Amino acid sequence: MEGRNTTTGKGAPSRAGLFVIAACLCGMAAVVWYWSGKPENPSFVEKPIVILPAGHLKPTSGPPFQTSGSYRAVSFHPDSKQVVTSTGRGMDAWNIETGAHLWRIPNTGSLHSVRHLGDGGRLVTIEAPHIRPSLVVYDLVGKKQTLRLDACINAWIFSPSPDGSMVAMAAPEDPKRRQLTLMQKLQGTKEIDTAEEFRAKTTQNCVAAYDAKTGKRLWKIEQVARPTFTVGSASRKYCVEQVAFSPDQQILLCMDTGGSWNPGVGPDRSQRFSFWNIRTGVMLHDWVLPDNYKINKRDPAAITWSKDGKLVVIQAFDRQRKRFTTLCANPVTGKVLQEVAGLGVIVDGDRLVACDLKRKEVVSYSLETREELSAFKIREAPRGLTTVAASRDSRWLAGFYTSNLYVFDLQEKKQTAP
Repeated sequence: MEGRNTTTGKGAPSRAGLFVIAACLCGMAAVVWYWSGKPENPSFVEKPIVILPAGHLKPTSGPPFQTSGSYRAVSFHPDSKQVVTSTGRGMDAWNIETGAHLWRIPNTGSLHSVRHLGDGGRLVTIEAPHIRPSLVVYDLVGKKQTLRLDACINAWIFSPSPDGSMVAMAAPEDPKRRQLTLMQKLQGTKEIDTAEEFRAKTTQNCVAAYDAKTGKRLWKIEQVARPTFTVGSASRKYCVEQVAFSPDQQILLCMDTGGSWNPGVGPDRSQRFSFWNIRTGVMLHDWVLPDNYKINKRDPAAITWSKDGKLVVIQAFDRQRKRFTTLCANPVTGKVLQEVAGLGVIVDGDRLVACDLKRKEVVSYSLETREELSAFKIREAPRGLTTVAASRDSRWLAGFYTSNLYVFDLQEKKQTAP
Protein backbone atom coordinates (compact mmCIF):
# COMPACT_ATOMS: atom_id res chain seq x y z
CA MET A 1 0.00 0.00 0.00
CA GLU A 2 3.04 2.23 -0.03
CA GLY A 3 2.42 5.41 -2.05
CA ARG A 4 4.24 5.97 -5.31
CA ASN A 5 5.85 9.40 -5.13
CA THR A 6 6.63 11.57 -8.11
CA THR A 7 10.39 11.35 -7.88
CA THR A 8 13.49 12.74 -9.43
CA GLY A 9 16.96 11.26 -9.54
CA LYS A 10 17.44 8.30 -7.25
CA GLY A 11 14.07 8.39 -5.56
CA ALA A 12 14.39 11.96 -4.26
CA PRO A 13 10.98 13.54 -3.49
CA SER A 14 9.59 16.13 -5.89
CA ARG A 15 10.31 19.66 -4.65
CA ALA A 16 7.00 20.99 -5.93
CA GLY A 17 4.64 18.95 -3.84
CA LEU A 18 6.57 17.35 -0.98
CA PHE A 19 7.22 18.74 2.46
CA VAL A 20 9.07 16.77 5.09
CA ILE A 21 8.38 17.47 8.74
CA ALA A 22 10.40 15.63 11.31
CA ALA A 23 9.53 15.69 14.98
CA CYS A 24 10.69 13.91 18.07
CA LEU A 25 8.73 13.54 21.30
CA CYS A 26 9.63 11.44 24.33
CA GLY A 27 12.30 9.66 22.41
CA MET A 28 9.90 8.76 19.55
CA ALA A 29 10.46 10.07 16.02
CA ALA A 30 8.07 10.25 13.10
CA VAL A 31 8.04 11.64 9.60
CA VAL A 32 4.96 12.86 7.79
CA TRP A 33 5.03 13.25 4.02
CA TYR A 34 2.63 15.74 2.43
CA TRP A 35 2.59 15.52 -1.32
CA SER A 36 0.54 16.12 -4.43
CA GLY A 37 1.92 13.39 -6.65
CA LYS A 38 0.21 10.82 -8.82
CA PRO A 39 -2.65 8.60 -7.61
CA GLU A 40 -1.65 5.52 -5.65
CA ASN A 41 -2.93 3.27 -8.42
CA PRO A 42 -2.62 5.29 -11.67
CA SER A 43 -3.55 2.29 -13.83
CA PHE A 44 -6.96 1.91 -12.20
CA VAL A 45 -9.90 2.80 -14.44
CA GLU A 46 -13.35 3.47 -13.03
CA LYS A 47 -15.67 0.64 -13.85
CA PRO A 48 -19.40 0.08 -13.47
CA ILE A 49 -20.71 -2.06 -10.64
CA VAL A 50 -23.78 -4.25 -10.55
CA ILE A 51 -26.35 -3.11 -8.01
CA LEU A 52 -29.08 -5.73 -7.84
CA PRO A 53 -32.48 -4.25 -6.88
CA ALA A 54 -34.78 -5.21 -4.04
CA GLY A 55 -36.20 -8.69 -4.36
CA HIS A 56 -32.94 -10.22 -5.55
CA LEU A 57 -32.64 -12.21 -2.34
CA LYS A 58 -34.88 -15.24 -2.30
CA PRO A 59 -37.77 -14.87 0.18
CA THR A 60 -37.23 -16.83 3.37
CA SER A 61 -39.51 -17.90 6.16
CA GLY A 62 -36.91 -16.67 8.63
CA PRO A 63 -36.53 -13.29 10.34
CA PRO A 64 -35.80 -10.02 8.50
CA PHE A 65 -32.19 -9.08 7.70
CA GLN A 66 -31.37 -12.76 7.20
CA THR A 67 -28.94 -13.64 4.42
CA SER A 68 -26.84 -16.54 3.21
CA GLY A 69 -23.34 -16.44 4.61
CA SER A 70 -22.11 -14.81 7.81
CA TYR A 71 -22.12 -11.09 8.42
CA ARG A 72 -18.70 -9.42 8.58
CA ALA A 73 -19.54 -5.76 9.27
CA VAL A 74 -22.42 -3.31 9.58
CA SER A 75 -22.64 0.41 8.74
CA PHE A 76 -25.53 2.80 9.25
CA HIS A 77 -26.34 5.28 6.49
CA PRO A 78 -26.03 8.89 7.71
CA ASP A 79 -29.80 9.33 7.29
CA SER A 80 -30.31 6.54 9.89
CA LYS A 81 -32.99 4.94 7.69
CA GLN A 82 -30.96 2.12 6.22
CA VAL A 83 -28.09 -0.12 7.17
CA VAL A 84 -25.49 -1.83 4.97
CA THR A 85 -24.02 -5.20 5.85
CA SER A 86 -21.14 -7.12 4.28
CA THR A 87 -20.70 -10.86 3.90
CA GLY A 88 -18.40 -13.12 1.94
CA ARG A 89 -20.73 -12.71 -1.03
CA GLY A 90 -21.18 -8.97 -1.23
CA MET A 91 -22.90 -5.99 0.40
CA ASP A 92 -26.60 -5.64 1.16
CA ALA A 93 -28.70 -2.61 2.12
CA TRP A 94 -31.73 -2.94 4.37
CA ASN A 95 -34.53 -0.70 5.61
CA ILE A 96 -33.68 -0.49 9.29
CA GLU A 97 -37.30 -0.13 10.41
CA THR A 98 -38.94 -2.88 8.34
CA GLY A 99 -36.00 -5.17 7.54
CA ALA A 100 -36.86 -5.00 3.82
CA HIS A 101 -33.99 -5.74 1.46
CA LEU A 102 -33.13 -2.71 -0.72
CA TRP A 103 -30.22 -3.74 -2.94
CA ARG A 104 -27.12 -5.91 -3.21
CA ILE A 105 -23.66 -5.41 -4.68
CA PRO A 106 -22.44 -8.95 -5.44
CA ASN A 107 -18.79 -9.74 -5.09
CA THR A 108 -16.67 -12.82 -5.66
CA GLY A 109 -14.15 -11.89 -2.99
CA SER A 110 -14.55 -11.71 0.76
CA LEU A 111 -15.64 -8.31 2.06
CA HIS A 112 -14.85 -6.80 5.46
CA SER A 113 -15.09 -3.52 7.37
CA VAL A 114 -17.68 -1.65 5.34
CA ARG A 115 -18.23 2.05 6.07
CA HIS A 116 -20.16 4.95 4.53
CA LEU A 117 -18.25 8.00 3.34
CA GLY A 118 -19.45 11.58 3.77
CA ASP A 119 -23.17 11.93 3.01
CA GLY A 120 -23.59 8.20 2.42
CA GLY A 121 -23.36 8.25 -1.37
CA ARG A 122 -20.15 6.20 -1.27
CA LEU A 123 -19.07 3.02 0.51
CA VAL A 124 -15.56 1.89 1.35
CA THR A 125 -14.56 -1.67 2.21
CA ILE A 126 -11.63 -4.09 2.37
CA GLU A 127 -11.71 -6.96 -0.14
CA ALA A 128 -9.91 -10.31 0.21
CA PRO A 129 -7.69 -9.47 3.22
CA HIS A 130 -6.07 -12.93 3.23
CA ILE A 131 -4.76 -13.12 -0.34
CA ARG A 132 -4.66 -9.91 -2.39
CA PRO A 133 -6.23 -7.25 -0.18
CA SER A 134 -7.58 -4.03 -1.64
CA LEU A 135 -9.35 -1.00 -0.26
CA VAL A 136 -12.26 -0.28 -2.60
CA VAL A 137 -14.59 2.73 -2.86
CA TYR A 138 -18.03 2.32 -4.43
CA ASP A 139 -20.09 5.22 -5.78
CA LEU A 140 -23.70 4.20 -5.13
CA VAL A 141 -25.19 7.13 -7.08
CA GLY A 142 -23.05 6.69 -10.19
CA LYS A 143 -23.11 2.90 -9.79
CA LYS A 144 -19.39 2.50 -10.29
CA GLN A 145 -16.21 1.50 -8.51
CA THR A 146 -14.19 4.70 -8.24
CA LEU A 147 -11.06 3.68 -6.33
CA ARG A 148 -8.98 0.60 -5.61
CA LEU A 149 -5.80 0.69 -3.51
CA ASP A 150 -3.47 -2.14 -2.55
CA ALA A 151 -3.65 -2.91 1.16
CA CYS A 152 -1.53 -4.96 3.55
CA ILE A 153 -1.90 -8.71 3.70
CA ASN A 154 -4.25 -9.51 6.61
CA ALA A 155 -5.25 -5.83 6.79
CA TRP A 156 -8.80 -5.56 8.07
CA ILE A 157 -9.07 -2.02 9.33
CA PHE A 158 -9.28 1.45 7.84
CA SER A 159 -10.72 4.72 9.10
CA PRO A 160 -12.63 7.20 6.94
CA SER A 161 -12.31 10.78 8.12
CA PRO A 162 -15.50 12.27 9.61
CA ASP A 163 -16.03 14.47 6.53
CA GLY A 164 -15.41 11.55 4.14
CA SER A 165 -12.54 13.27 2.31
CA MET A 166 -9.80 10.76 3.16
CA VAL A 167 -9.20 7.22 4.36
CA ALA A 168 -6.36 6.14 6.66
CA MET A 169 -5.02 2.61 6.91
CA ALA A 170 -1.90 0.71 7.90
CA ALA A 171 0.99 0.54 5.45
CA PRO A 172 3.94 -1.88 5.16
CA GLU A 173 7.58 -0.87 5.29
CA ASP A 174 8.31 -2.19 1.82
CA PRO A 175 5.27 -2.87 -0.39
CA LYS A 176 7.33 -4.27 -3.28
CA ARG A 177 8.87 -6.87 -0.99
CA ARG A 178 5.44 -7.59 0.48
CA GLN A 179 3.92 -8.30 -2.93
CA LEU A 180 6.92 -10.38 -3.99
CA THR A 181 6.95 -12.54 -0.89
CA LEU A 182 3.18 -12.93 -1.09
CA MET A 183 3.43 -14.25 -4.65
CA GLN A 184 6.31 -16.49 -3.61
CA LYS A 185 4.20 -17.87 -0.79
CA LEU A 186 1.25 -18.52 -3.10
CA GLN A 187 3.52 -20.25 -5.61
CA GLY A 188 4.86 -22.56 -2.93
CA THR A 189 8.43 -21.29 -2.95
CA LYS A 190 10.76 -22.44 -0.17
CA GLU A 191 12.45 -19.07 0.06
CA ILE A 192 10.13 -18.15 2.93
CA ASP A 193 10.79 -20.93 5.42
CA THR A 194 8.30 -20.09 8.14
CA ALA A 195 5.06 -18.20 8.70
CA GLU A 196 6.97 -16.05 11.16
CA GLU A 197 9.40 -14.89 8.50
CA PHE A 198 6.56 -14.17 6.10
CA ARG A 199 4.68 -12.24 8.79
CA ALA A 200 7.79 -10.24 9.66
CA LYS A 201 8.19 -9.15 6.05
CA THR A 202 4.55 -8.12 5.70
CA THR A 203 4.14 -6.32 9.01
CA GLN A 204 2.34 -3.01 8.71
CA ASN A 205 4.05 -0.59 11.07
CA CYS A 206 3.32 2.67 9.24
CA VAL A 207 0.07 4.55 8.62
CA ALA A 208 -0.91 6.55 5.54
CA ALA A 209 -3.94 8.53 4.45
CA TYR A 210 -5.35 8.73 0.93
CA ASP A 211 -7.73 11.06 -0.84
CA ALA A 212 -11.02 9.16 -0.97
CA LYS A 213 -11.76 10.42 -4.49
CA THR A 214 -8.42 10.46 -6.31
CA GLY A 215 -6.37 7.92 -4.36
CA LYS A 216 -3.49 10.35 -3.86
CA ARG A 217 -1.45 9.73 -0.75
CA LEU A 218 -1.89 12.79 1.44
CA TRP A 219 0.50 11.92 4.24
CA LYS A 220 2.31 9.07 5.90
CA ILE A 221 3.54 8.57 9.45
CA GLU A 222 6.57 6.32 9.68
CA GLN A 223 7.14 3.79 12.43
CA VAL A 224 3.82 4.06 14.24
CA ALA A 225 4.13 0.62 15.79
CA ARG A 226 6.57 -0.12 18.59
CA PRO A 227 10.02 -1.56 17.81
CA THR A 228 10.60 -5.30 17.65
CA PHE A 229 10.28 -7.59 20.63
CA THR A 230 11.99 -10.91 21.29
CA VAL A 231 10.45 -14.30 21.95
CA GLY A 232 13.18 -16.80 22.76
CA SER A 233 15.77 -16.29 20.05
CA ALA A 234 13.27 -14.92 17.52
CA SER A 235 12.74 -11.24 16.80
CA ARG A 236 9.14 -10.22 16.13
CA LYS A 237 7.55 -7.01 14.90
CA TYR A 238 4.56 -5.17 16.28
CA CYS A 239 1.73 -4.51 13.88
CA VAL A 240 -0.77 -1.62 13.52
CA GLU A 241 -4.21 -3.21 13.67
CA GLN A 242 -6.64 -0.35 14.42
CA VAL A 243 -6.85 3.30 13.35
CA ALA A 244 -9.47 5.95 14.10
CA PHE A 245 -9.72 9.67 13.30
CA SER A 246 -10.66 12.07 16.09
CA PRO A 247 -13.90 14.05 15.51
CA ASP A 248 -11.93 17.18 14.52
CA GLN A 249 -9.67 15.16 12.15
CA GLN A 250 -6.53 16.51 13.84
CA ILE A 251 -5.51 13.32 15.66
CA LEU A 252 -5.21 9.74 14.49
CA LEU A 253 -5.52 6.98 17.08
CA CYS A 254 -3.45 3.88 16.26
CA MET A 255 -3.47 0.55 18.08
CA ASP A 256 -0.54 -1.83 17.64
CA THR A 257 0.03 -5.28 19.08
CA GLY A 258 2.44 -8.19 18.93
CA GLY A 259 -0.53 -10.29 17.87
CA SER A 260 -1.58 -13.83 18.62
CA TRP A 261 -1.01 -15.34 15.19
CA ASN A 262 1.38 -17.97 16.53
CA PRO A 263 0.05 -19.17 19.90
CA GLY A 264 2.26 -21.38 21.97
CA VAL A 265 5.41 -19.36 21.37
CA GLY A 266 4.46 -16.42 23.56
CA PRO A 267 3.31 -13.53 21.34
CA ASP A 268 3.12 -10.11 22.98
CA ARG A 269 -0.61 -9.58 23.45
CA SER A 270 -0.27 -6.05 24.81
CA GLN A 271 -2.27 -3.47 22.86
CA ARG A 272 -0.71 -0.02 22.73
CA PHE A 273 -2.74 3.06 21.88
CA SER A 274 -0.76 5.93 20.36
CA PHE A 275 -2.14 9.33 19.33
CA TRP A 276 -0.58 11.25 16.45
CA ASN A 277 -0.92 14.83 15.28
CA ILE A 278 -1.49 14.29 11.55
CA ARG A 279 -0.26 17.80 10.66
CA THR A 280 3.16 17.42 12.24
CA GLY A 281 3.64 13.67 12.62
CA VAL A 282 4.35 14.06 16.35
CA MET A 283 3.18 11.34 18.71
CA LEU A 284 1.28 13.22 21.40
CA HIS A 285 0.94 10.43 23.97
CA ASP A 286 0.56 6.66 24.26
CA TRP A 287 -0.55 4.05 26.74
CA VAL A 288 -1.02 0.28 26.93
CA LEU A 289 -4.34 -1.41 27.57
CA PRO A 290 -4.18 -4.26 30.13
CA ASP A 291 -3.62 -7.49 28.21
CA ASN A 292 -6.64 -9.24 29.70
CA TYR A 293 -8.70 -7.27 27.16
CA LYS A 294 -8.80 -8.56 23.59
CA ILE A 295 -9.97 -6.08 20.93
CA ASN A 296 -11.69 -7.20 17.74
CA LYS A 297 -9.16 -6.18 15.08
CA ARG A 298 -11.53 -6.85 12.19
CA ASP A 299 -14.10 -4.09 12.68
CA PRO A 300 -13.60 -0.30 12.93
CA ALA A 301 -16.55 -0.10 15.35
CA ALA A 302 -14.39 -1.78 18.01
CA ILE A 303 -12.61 1.54 18.73
CA THR A 304 -14.43 4.86 18.39
CA TRP A 305 -14.31 8.39 19.78
CA SER A 306 -17.02 10.26 21.62
CA LYS A 307 -18.43 13.20 19.64
CA ASP A 308 -16.56 15.73 21.81
CA GLY A 309 -13.28 13.81 21.53
CA LYS A 310 -12.96 13.45 25.31
CA LEU A 311 -13.40 9.67 25.44
CA VAL A 312 -12.21 6.62 23.53
CA VAL A 313 -14.79 3.83 23.49
CA ILE A 314 -13.35 0.31 23.27
CA GLN A 315 -15.34 -2.87 22.63
CA ALA A 316 -13.37 -5.87 23.87
CA PHE A 317 -13.46 -9.35 25.35
CA ASP A 318 -12.31 -9.65 28.97
CA ARG A 319 -10.23 -12.83 29.18
CA GLN A 320 -10.27 -12.89 32.98
CA ARG A 321 -14.01 -12.52 33.50
CA LYS A 322 -14.79 -14.28 30.21
CA ARG A 323 -17.28 -11.72 29.01
CA PHE A 324 -17.63 -8.97 26.43
CA THR A 325 -17.18 -5.50 27.84
CA THR A 326 -17.10 -1.82 26.85
CA LEU A 327 -14.49 0.60 28.19
CA CYS A 328 -14.58 4.39 28.18
CA ALA A 329 -11.02 5.66 28.52
CA ASN A 330 -9.32 9.04 28.76
CA PRO A 331 -7.44 9.41 25.44
CA VAL A 332 -4.54 11.26 27.09
CA THR A 333 -3.86 9.06 30.12
CA GLY A 334 -5.53 5.80 29.15
CA LYS A 335 -7.35 5.71 32.48
CA VAL A 336 -10.54 3.67 32.22
CA LEU A 337 -13.28 5.97 33.48
CA GLN A 338 -16.16 3.57 32.99
CA GLU A 339 -16.57 -0.13 32.22
CA VAL A 340 -19.84 -1.93 31.58
CA ALA A 341 -20.74 -5.50 30.66
CA GLY A 342 -21.59 -6.13 27.01
CA LEU A 343 -20.61 -4.42 23.77
CA GLY A 344 -21.78 -0.82 23.65
CA VAL A 345 -21.62 2.62 22.05
CA ILE A 346 -22.21 6.22 23.07
CA VAL A 347 -25.55 7.69 21.97
CA ASP A 348 -26.89 11.25 22.32
CA GLY A 349 -23.43 12.28 23.54
CA ASP A 350 -24.22 11.54 27.18
CA ARG A 351 -25.30 7.88 27.35
CA LEU A 352 -23.49 4.57 26.98
CA VAL A 353 -25.78 1.83 25.69
CA ALA A 354 -24.63 -1.81 25.83
CA CYS A 355 -26.07 -5.22 24.97
CA ASP A 356 -25.60 -7.27 28.13
CA LEU A 357 -26.12 -10.85 26.94
CA LYS A 358 -25.76 -12.31 30.44
CA ARG A 359 -28.67 -10.20 31.71
CA LYS A 360 -30.36 -10.46 28.29
CA GLU A 361 -30.98 -6.72 28.37
CA VAL A 362 -30.00 -3.58 26.52
CA VAL A 363 -28.80 -1.28 29.29
CA SER A 364 -28.32 2.49 29.23
CA TYR A 365 -25.77 4.21 31.50
CA SER A 366 -25.02 7.85 32.27
CA LEU A 367 -21.55 8.97 31.20
CA GLU A 368 -21.58 11.70 33.86
CA THR A 369 -22.72 9.75 36.93
CA ARG A 370 -21.93 6.24 35.55
CA GLU A 371 -25.25 5.06 36.95
CA GLU A 372 -27.66 2.76 35.15
CA LEU A 373 -30.51 4.78 33.65
CA SER A 374 -32.80 2.21 32.07
CA ALA A 375 -32.94 -1.26 30.52
CA PHE A 376 -35.20 -3.37 28.34
CA LYS A 377 -35.28 -7.09 27.63
CA ILE A 378 -33.68 -8.73 24.62
CA ARG A 379 -36.44 -10.89 23.17
CA GLU A 380 -34.14 -13.34 21.44
CA ALA A 381 -30.59 -13.16 22.73
CA PRO A 382 -27.78 -14.35 20.43
CA ARG A 383 -25.02 -16.64 21.66
CA GLY A 384 -22.66 -13.73 21.08
CA LEU A 385 -22.23 -10.45 19.23
CA THR A 386 -19.24 -9.61 17.07
CA THR A 387 -19.71 -5.86 17.34
CA VAL A 388 -22.46 -3.26 17.75
CA ALA A 389 -23.04 0.09 16.05
CA ALA A 390 -25.53 2.93 16.50
CA SER A 391 -27.33 5.08 13.96
CA ARG A 392 -26.46 8.77 13.77
CA ASP A 393 -29.83 9.83 15.22
CA SER A 394 -29.17 7.53 18.23
CA ARG A 395 -32.42 5.63 17.70
CA TRP A 396 -31.13 2.31 16.38
CA LEU A 397 -28.59 -0.16 17.71
CA ALA A 398 -27.45 -3.10 15.59
CA GLY A 399 -25.12 -6.05 16.05
CA PHE A 400 -24.66 -9.36 14.29
CA TYR A 401 -23.96 -12.97 15.01
CA THR A 402 -23.33 -15.38 12.11
CA SER A 403 -26.16 -14.83 9.57
CA ASN A 404 -28.54 -12.87 11.81
CA LEU A 405 -28.65 -9.11 12.36
CA TYR A 406 -29.95 -8.03 15.76
CA VAL A 407 -31.69 -4.65 15.75
CA PHE A 408 -32.90 -2.66 18.74
CA ASP A 409 -35.13 0.42 18.75
CA LEU A 410 -33.73 2.56 21.58
CA GLN A 411 -36.59 5.04 21.29
CA GLU A 412 -39.36 2.46 21.66
CA LYS A 413 -37.15 0.31 23.91
CA LYS A 414 -37.67 -2.96 22.09
CA GLN A 415 -35.95 -5.51 19.90
CA THR A 416 -37.20 -5.39 16.30
CA ALA A 417 -35.12 -8.16 14.69
CA PRO A 418 -34.85 -11.06 14.56
